[in-house]
Amino acid sequence: MTPLMATCRFCVSEIPSAATVCRACGRDQLETMTPPRVALAGIDLPFTDLMWLFVKWTAASLPALLIIIISAAGVMTALKMLVDLAKLSLS
Repeated sequence: MTPLMATCRFCVSEIPSAATVCRACGRDQLETMTPPRVALAGIDLPFTDLMWLFVKWTAASLPALLIIIISAAGVMTALKMLVDLAKLSLS
């Protein structure tokens, strides 16, 4: 690519840097690109914001999941101890 040439943002073909329309695809080079939007449960957000929301929600739920897992392990340990006590009392 020469210094007077640029790349089309849409079809990646080589165009003159002063061009406002691509010869290959016909797209306007001055057109602003907007991020895709997603409507989920009546909430209209840009896709990147929605993904960031999911990342934050997942990170926020990890401590709660760890508490549940640790609690479940504690319950299982207590049940095992009760079973062992029952075995001892029966023998």
